[in-house]
Amino acid sequence: MPNTWVSISKEIEGKVLKQSPINEEYIAVKKIQKLLDEGNSERDVALIWNGSLGGTEKPVEKKGVNWLGVKYDTVAYARVVLKAYKSDKQ
Repeated sequence: MPNTWVSISKEIEGKVLKQSPINEEYIAVKKIQKLLDEGNSERDVALIWNGSLGGTEKPVEKKGVNWLGVKYDTVAYARVVLKAYKSDKQ
């Protein structure tokens, strides 16, 4: 079980829920709402989700290659998320 799931599940529910599609969606919705309620913008939430969820939880703009050789770009990810978010709202 990934450490992020354990920490976010405990934060939202006070205990570690069984990791299932329904619980994952529930915890994700609650966590996103909490981040928004704390004053983060939609862009900030996307940056946090991709770059620092379960860590510092600050919007982080970073780009590079991880130790497994996988490229990452939190700003590009945030752009994709915001585009999808805006199209879903229409």
